[in-house]
Amino acid sequence: MKAIRLVLIAWAVCGAAWAQSPVERAALLIHQGQPEAAVEVLTPGMSGVHRENPHAWCILGFAQKARYYELRTGEPEDAARLASMQAFQRCLQLGPNPEDAQDAMSSLEALAKSFYQEAFARTLQFKPGDDEVALALMRRYEAAWSDLHPEADFADLEFDLFLRLAQANSALLDPELGIEEPVRQEVFEHVVAHYEEAGKVVPDDDRPFYNLAVSWYNEGVRKIRAINRQVTLTELMRIQAECVGYFNRALGYMESAYALSSMEPRNLNGLMIIHRALDHQEESTRFKAELEALKDRD
Repeated sequence: MKAIRLVLIAWAVCGAAWAQSPVERAALLIHQGQPEAAVEVLTPGMSGVHRENPHAWCILGFAQKARYYELRTGEPEDAARLASMQAFQRCLQLGPNPEDAQDAMSSLEALAKSFYQEAFARTLQFKPGDDEVALALMRRYEAAWSDLHPEADFADLEFDLFLRLAQANSALLDPELGIEEPVRQEVFEHVVAHYEEAGKVVPDDDRPFYNLAVSWYNEGVRKIRAINRQVTLTELMRIQAECVGYFNRALGYMESAYALSSMEPRNLNGLMIIHRALDHQEESTRFKAELEALKDRD
């Protein structure tokens, strides 16, 4: 932000009274930690005298950026952040001097990254329903970053976010949290959906498929453990059939994980356990032998 620093040096030499233009006053107000006042000073002239002034737009961008960092709503449509980005974009469109151009570009990159950083933060302090906000933040990041770097590839970041969202939802399934069944079912559906999306983004990574297998298997185990002595025979048969369906889904995903990484111990162990749950003794024994052979080689 060299332009603002140069103005401030001049004020130090000549005195604050020298700063008469709205742009200069706004720069000083930003330095004094008053970005709201800086915005108020600049705004009237941005549709008139300063409309074609790239430096004024750069200063407005810094004022709105400072407001964003003060408020930080964590929402995709954070007004101060969007206003800051629009001001910096306008600055670049008008052909600024090299210092302003560099400041505007680096600020736009930082603001774009803030979308992804906030999406990531949502997965750390997660509650039911945060999925859509995190994904909206990710979409905002991709759009903003693509404007600056059209060649950008987001596969790795998307993969990471989908995994983290799935894991965050999985943590909510902990029985000790005691979430109600309708909410729990929705959370489980999010777990499955996020792992499936991760598998689409990076189809040669076995982790989404392994985790999908574990998720479906655990659901089957949970339903079995919930059976009590009061259950009727008809209900018991229904639950057993439902659990077999879950275990078969788990088996399909675990086989996909194994196809991608046949030497991964967790995949061998998973196949051994799921086949055992389905009473496939021969297959379970085979994968147990493969797992033991792998351990012996280590």
